[in-house]
Amino acid sequence: MAFDSNAAMNEYISDNSMTYKKLAEKYGVKYSVIAKQAKENEWVKKRKQRTECEECKANKLSILQKAADKSIQSLYAKLYEEELSINDIKNISTILKTLTAVQRDLYGLPTFKEENSVRLSNERLKLVKAKITSSEDDDKETGVVLIPFLDEEDENEEVVYEGEENV
Repeated sequence: MAFDSNAAMNEYISDNSMTYKKLAEKYGVKYSVIAKQAKENEWVKKRKQRTECEECKANKLSILQKAADKSIQSLYAKLYEEELSINDIKNISTILKTLTAVQRDLYGLPTFKEENSVRLSNERLKLVKAKITSSEDDDKETGVVLIPFLDEEDENEEVVYEGEENV
């Protein structure tokens, strides 16, 4: 089996607990082979860049979450503290809808429609599973019933089915 250095590199970069020794054991190669590949392809540098990038994304996400939460709180406070015109209320309503959508995305919260869709899908899945298990339990045969087509000319002719006698 050939050593897949790209797979080993991706594993090392994506998993901070992964070591050269663990990779050598996993891929059945010597430690020196892993160390050489790591040095040539700058695994340590790539891992550090990935980690820094993830931390940066997490910080940005945290800042955005705090900003959305604070904006919603201040808009609600403004609604109750001041007398507002119809246009002000419409604008605040639009802003709140937008901020609520942002919060849903940031926190991974489903909308009512998405939640209902998932619930319905789960119920359908349960029904299909129940139907499958009940049909496995039944020894009844299921099939298709064939109904012969009659032309106007054949209307007076008698149809004889298999197993029946013509009278």
